[in-house]
Amino acid sequence: MSNGDCHPENFGLMEGINHDNLVWGVNDFDQSFHAPFTYDLTRGATGFAVACMIRHDLSEKKKRQDTREIRAVADQCDSFVNDFISSYIDVVQHADRLTLNDMFISGSSMLKRFTMVDQLFKDKRKMSSPDAQRAWFLKKGVDLSTEKFIPSAKLDPLPIRSIRLWQAAVDQYVYHGPKELARTGNTDPRNYFKVLDVARKKGSGTGSVGLERYWILVQGQTSDNPLDDRIIEFKQETDSVLERYSGLQVSNQLEGQRVAEGEQLAYPYSNLFYSWANAMHKSFVVRGRSMYKTDVDISTLSLTSRSFGAYARAAGRALALYHMRVSCPTPDCSPLTSRVDLDHDVADKIRNYLKHVGGVREFTSDVIQFALEEAVRTVRGHAMLLSEVDYARQHKVGICNVTLSH
Repeated sequence: MSNGDCHPENFGLMEGINHDNLVWGVNDFDQSFHAPFTYDLTRGATGFAVACMIRHDLSEKKKRQDTREIRAVADQCDSFVNDFISSYIDVVQHADRLTLNDMFISGSSMLKRFTMVDQLFKDKRKMSSPDAQRAWFLKKGVDLSTEKFIPSAKLDPLPIRSIRLWQAAVDQYVYHGPKELARTGNTDPRNYFKVLDVARKKGSGTGSVGLERYWILVQGQTSDNPLDDRIIEFKQETDSVLERYSGLQVSNQLEGQRVAEGEQLAYPYSNLFYSWANAMHKSFVVRGRSMYKTDVDISTLSLTSRSFGAYARAAGRALALYHMRVSCPTPDCSPLTSRVDLDHDVADKIRNYLKHVGGVREFTSDVIQFALEEAVRTVRGHAMLLSEVDYARQHKVGICNVTLSH
């Protein structure tokens, strides 16, 4: 399974199945699809090249021009791209030796090698008790006295009459079996997951602009304790960008299922509320809003102190673990357990492919060259777009007219 949207900002911390064990890795599955691993590897490599290039002090004018200067900047980023690719390949080559200590999970020795990721775990460990944190998390958007969403620039509560419609959608979601039900052993979820309020979520994402997103406040296992309430998010899904290249096609009514399965294949013991449902003739992925979800702010990573390169290596490793479906063999996900579950067939096929295309060195060189060329094109294209948007604002004309006349 390919992630489809692998770039430096799509890695993060996720909640484990017992609300204690945390895992770090690929954390965005909207574009996941059955496609060759090279799609993700080249996309990720290009992403790290772009992230490196924009950190250099280049004027927008120089970015727009196809000059030696911008290409020289791209060449300075080749080591970070190599870090990402080489780390990925190293994990694949040694997949048969992997243990839980080689994963990014709570307590694993692997975290000590990547301080920026390890710090995320430490920060979350410093939080107060789960109950106190849940109260703080809920109070950011919910009036606990009424168990209703608080209107804000980001949340637009829907009329009370919409609750019946969304209860039907939540019931379908429960029917599809989020892992939370298996964890609690709750075989009668009529009270757990009873819809209390619904709000439209505004202003989220870049690639998701124009798609519908809703927050649903549902009753927890104990009806008399508002602090047990949960917020689950319904996010509309459309077709993956990889579908047009794969020759395969997913029904519009199953796009949410595609995304949920992309996550569940890789992380069977995390993201407890991940599942899917259909509503209003649209397909949604459903996930719980978690106080543990966070990621590395890559703008804080230095190109000179090796932290950026270390992050590239951590991301390459995490992507390889994702592709090979390396996971915990048991729900407790303890590093004390030596073995891991993984798809040996995927690992073998990747290794055979590398041999078929001339070996690791030639493959790595080709991907680096591709990534740097694409990064130059992307940075130049973005700078040209900003220039035309600025021209349109100054002259009060449409952007389409600028493209044709400016």
